[in-house]
Amino acid sequence: MNGAGIGVLAPADAFTDRSYVYAVGWMDEIITDADRLLGAGFPATALLELIDAFHDDRDRFADLRPLWARAYQDLGRPQLAARLETMLPMYQRLPY
Repeated sequence: MNGAGIGVLAPADAFTDRSYVYAVGWMDEIITDADRLLGAGFPATALLELIDAFHDDRDRFADLRPLWARAYQDLGRPQLAARLETMLPMYQRLPY
């Protein structure tokens, strides 16, 4: 479980049986892995990965949001998925 309370929100079978290790800085690989985990029926592990990725690089919120919302939907949390939509404007990339 992490500080987001994922262990409380998700049933045990929503997690993989592998150890979860987050690789800082490998955002594209994290997104690919989260998509694979969701496809395999492990939304809680995908959610852990996506939330950790968000805390590592908030500028990538728009890239993470679709999978993050899917993980919440798969866990039966449509209200949390909807909340991500309202967060999108807060994390838009600023033009430099």
